[in-house]
Amino acid sequence: MRTTTIASSLAALASMVRAADPVWPQDSDFFEDLLAMQSGYRRFGFTDLVVPCGHNANVPGKQVAAEWVRTAFHDVATHDKAAGTGGIDASIFYEVARSENAGAAFNSTFGDLAEFHSAHVSAADLVALGVVAATASCGGQTIPFRAGRVDATEAGPAGVPEQDHDLQRLQDAFTRMGFSNEDMITLTACGHTIGSVHGDTNPDLVAGVGLDPHAPASIATFDSTPGQFDTVVVNEYLESDGKNPLVFGTNQTTNSDGRVFASDGNVTMRALADPKTFQERCADAFGRMIDTVPAGVQLGEPVRLYDVKPYIERLEPVAGGKVALEGSVRVRTTAVTGRDSQGIDIALNLLGGGNATTRVEATRARLKGGDSFGFLQETFSWWEFSTQIDAPASAMEGFTIEMKTTATGQVQKLDNSGAGRYPLSDELMYVGAQSCLVVEPDANNNFPVTVRAAVREELAAQGAVPVLEVGHKVHTQGVAIPKIDVRKTPMVKVEGQAQGGYVLFEAKDALEQQGWSTTFDLSLEKPSGGKVVVLSRKTNSLSNSCPN
Repeated sequence: MRTTTIASSLAALASMVRAADPVWPQDSDFFEDLLAMQSGYRRFGFTDLVVPCGHNANVPGKQVAAEWVRTAFHDVATHDKAAGTGGIDASIFYEVARSENAGAAFNSTFGDLAEFHSAHVSAADLVALGVVAATASCGGQTIPFRAGRVDATEAGPAGVPEQDHDLQRLQDAFTRMGFSNEDMITLTACGHTIGSVHGDTNPDLVAGVGLDPHAPASIATFDSTPGQFDTVVVNEYLESDGKNPLVFGTNQTTNSDGRVFASDGNVTMRALADPKTFQERCADAFGRMIDTVPAGVQLGEPVRLYDVKPYIERLEPVAGGKVALEGSVRVRTTAVTGRDSQGIDIALNLLGGGNATTRVEATRARLKGGDSFGFLQETFSWWEFSTQIDAPASAMEGFTIEMKTTATGQVQKLDNSGAGRYPLSDELMYVGAQSCLVVEPDANNNFPVTVRAAVREELAAQGAVPVLEVGHKVHTQGVAIPKIDVRKTPMVKVEGQAQGGYVLFEAKDALEQQGWSTTFDLSLEKPSGGKVVVLSRKTNSLSNSCPN
């Protein structure tokens, strides 16, 4: 959960953390989580299907990492730089019926990414992040990731380069996309250092390198190390001794990689044969590829990992004039930080609302060792807190974090990178204990959902009314990606349910069964100006038991 008042990798994961953290929260925080935590105590599962690099999701011949990279390239391939159209915009999911997009890889990719898609997380951003994750998993450099891509609502024009295109046509396609001839060679070599051609969709290519296209899981890999992001695809080409069906096939018409690689007299390929050059140029080319977006789309700054990051998981009024506060603090304890997770104490100091001296001690998480792990040997340790505080007489203002090194007694006071505090507001709170989702169809065959919120009495007395915003997933026949239709419902006061200085509000909605697992937000326009929001609550976390 993120609660705040609104006033208005990755070059290498290690270098993403600077002396000062980003000011929390950031719009890109969800993506930071996906990048930072691959396994351990708390993990987000985004990279499960691409770790290890050769993972096939129990489908013989499949390589998920290669599919994610291929999906991104086919998405960007319809970009027209001069016209400002296309790019990484998830239009690929409307284009799967075209012959240039043969195979199940694209719908399969969205199936992999679907659970992360929401009103705040575009499919296009997930496609781009997939390239970052797949490349890092397979041994490539971490690519800077920027969020902010916008999903297309229809197919773009055809234009993916194909294996039977002559060199001029291939060059014209990459020029249209805004890439140079060197980029064309680099993107092709980097994209084909992993993966393979499948006999079920390209039988002639597989047969062209002496394989039986009708054999189960018949594949022809691009090089002899398809599970490693390395220079072998380059070396085998330069040595004229390899497996790439688009170089060494018996039909010269379909040897498109060979035409591309030789287009500058092998100058670029010879340079790429150097492992360091290969990694650097691949990261650069892939980074520019995923940052290719339609005109008018503004990407954010590259996501940086937090050194210390708080999570507020519960903030709601409870019986006895109390407010329940639960959450955690994540601390980067990668070896280069010099931190010993067993020698650190964490505490929060609540500010404002009469709670300036309220101290909340956090305890070291122990489940699975209390650590999460990311790419490039990144380690993050966790501290948890759960308490009840007296409902404050005036609105909460936020909190600071204290991190104490027990061996020296040194205390580092963290104020959100100079912002003065980490924001925490009780002006609008999500009341999860009284919200529900009934997983039984109503008369319209939908699942009823009830959400309750608490608003400070003084704001409610001024006429402030919270709004429930639910991301409904609208499915279209033949399109894997649903549109997210955010439907807003003003909440109504729950009479006789005032609780400890807060007024309860309620709103009801109904979710289509096919899209019942989604997210919702709460928002409140303050009469004095400003807006308070609670973002990205999950419907699948709701109780099936509704309040009376």
